Amino acid sequence: MKTIDNKTWELTSKYLSGEMTEDEKQDFNKWLNSNEDNKSFFNQAKSDWDKMENYKKYNNKNVDIAWDKLLNKFEENNLLHSEKKVKSISYFRPVLQYAAIIILLIGFSWGSYKTINYMNNRNINTIAVSGNIDSKQIILADGSKVFLNKGAIFKYPDKFDKDIRKVSLQGEAFFEIKPNPDKAFIVSVNNAEIKVLGTSFNVNTNNSDNKVEVFVETGKVSLYNKKNNIVIFPGHIGTLSKNKVSKKVNDNENYLSWKTKCMIFREEQLNSVVKTLNKVYHTEIIFADTNIEKLKLTSTFNKLPLESVVEVLCTTFDLTYEKNNDVIILKDKK
Repeated sequence: MKTIDNKTWELTSKYLSGEMTEDEKQDFNKWLNSNEDNKSFFNQAKSDWDKMENYKKYNNKNVDIAWDKLLNKFEENNLLHSEKKVKSISYFRPVLQYAAIIILLIGFSWGSYKTINYMNNRNINTIAVSGNIDSKQIILADGSKVFLNKGAIFKYPDKFDKDIRKVSLQGEAFFEIKPNPDKAFIVSVNNAEIKVLGTSFNVNTNNSDNKVEVFVETGKVSLYNKKNNIVIFPGHIGTLSKNKVSKKVNDNENYLSWKTKCMIFREEQLNSVVKTLNKVYHTEIIFADTNIEKLKLTSTFNKLPLESVVEVLCTTFDLTYEKNNDVIILKDKK
């Protein structure tokens, strides 16, 4: 089984204790069903949790003893600073009690290791762009800006370490990184990392086979994993998939339209136009007749609402449209 990070332990505990909101539950269930490793981990965690719940019913005294021993262990190792001691104990008590029960079941080392790691990473923020939000902007501690596309999950610290700036991303985002030659900026994505000193670039992990795609607008970016490394320059797209890397010149004028909401089409077939619109507006536009797909459009849309863009298409090509739930169907008037 792959290594489980601290956030996953936290979310699993929150799920099992019934403290999640409905939106959080939906996101958690998507993660749970995404692969067999996640299911295997959760089933084992649930089994342990059920044992602990039963154990607590009949062994409250022993749990309290384990809890006290765990706190003493933290104090002996200076894990709870005196000036923050009361606050830390109150904030982490549910998590530490969970660990205390684990100690009784399978020993101190495993439970305390997970708990200590969680405490050390308590300043990590997680942003998930969902619901009716199309995108979201985050300003990091160093002044760097991150523009998150819908569906993105972004993790970042309140403060960066002295010698590195590190964040993680699932989904798509555009980064404007403040230059700092003494402190590299690293984005962890899938099984790879992106390293820069100061630049602007787009990252997309919404691809098949865990492929990572990076488009560089300014500066240069290094995309790498344990076996491969590629340097990407402005105007180029670099990809890393299954330990294979490649690079090409970007020929898509609308690559960043999800962020800018500006689109340019030059004699482009409607099937290609609609693909761009569906991504930018997070909608689904389809054709009632395949002949409509081949019509060619030359036009520019600058931050127009979706309804206005659809009206332009209908007026230009003598079409009409209807809505079926969230699907827009383009039809020939004839």
